[in-house]
Amino acid sequence: WIPDLHGEIFQYASELALAQYDARETFVVLRADETTFYVLLYLLPNSGHETIIPKFWRTRVVRVVQINERSYLVCSCTHHERNGLACRHIYAILNRLPDSSDLVVRWYKLYALFYHNDPGFT
Repeated sequence: WIPDLHGEIFQYASELALAQYDARETFVVLRADETTFYVLLYLLPNSGHETIIPKFWRTRVVRVVQINERSYLVCSCTHHERNGLACRHIYAILNRLPDSSDLVVRWYKLYALFYHNDPGFT
């Protein structure tokens, strides 16, 4: 029963990651140095025009962190820490589609295991 449920949950996580990827278009990336990026909101949703938000309102800082000789992007919005998925700010920097390495479905698995006995869970 786990493999079937795992597939559904992974599909759901993929859809969430694609939503974050699509939202990246509302940001502009400024590189401060080799390990720091500032990601600024430049398009207000449903405003109909582009504008850079003044005074660094809603600016996120994304840093390159080295752990065991591997590089990782860490964003100040903490979306990855809370949800296990890369955020729109990271996708604004990467400018690529999400792949399976961007998805951490451990908490989805726990949710599925906890609610598996519920016939209404799909």
